[in-house]
Amino acid sequence: MCLNRASMKILVVGTGGVGAAVAAVARRRRFFERMILADLAPERPQRLVASLDDERFTAAAVDASDEAALAELIRASGADAVLNATDPRFNPPIFAAAGATGATGARGPAGTHGANGATGSTGLPCRSWRARPEATASM
Repeated sequence: MCLNRASMKILVVGTGGVGAAVAAVARRRRFFERMILADLAPERPQRLVASLDDERFTAAAVDASDEAALAELIRASGADAVLNATDPRFNPPIFAAAGATGATGARGPAGTHGANGATGSTGLPCRSWRARPEATASM
């Protein structure tokens, strides 16, 4: 499935170092419509969103270990893609929630996009998302 980049809504679970770095880089790009930054402690994503000063970012609270809460947030936010910016041990509930809602899952902490066990997705909606043609040569 190839998603329209201009209307992409992305849920980033975890707003520590990885989530903050993802948001900082994304802020300089136009590949998404909305990025929802979520964390167990609601003040963390709120602070991050305030520091970004960009209306495309919103904050949410979610427990990365709670599959039902994750699925509810994915549905409520309309997220097309979910990125795990938390510890990899949270991959199972995050990817299960993504699969249950039809969202694409991606693993952030290891620095690679990971397979979404629920849907078999590579984590990237389109090969055309790669910034450089040589980046897709190994796919």
